[in-house]
Amino acid sequence: MTDSPRTGTPALLVAALVCFGLGLLAIVVMFVTLLVWNDPPGLWIYLSAMLCPLGFLLGLIHALRSGRRARR
Repeated sequence: MTDSPRTGTPALLVAALVCFGLGLLAIVVMFVTLLVWNDPPGLWIYLSAMLCPLGFLLGLIHALRSGRRARR
């Protein structure tokens, strides 16, 4: 068994980036909706905006798990 690093992108990092990106997109859609139509955005936009902090949390978990100290 060799100690070579894994190739490819970890699934947790991909999930974090997708969630964070979709959350940011939902926040932009929320403000555009308020500016264009003068109606409050739907509940689904508010709920999908919560993907942004979820993605940040997943990214933080990935960073803490992948940044472990090396064993002696």
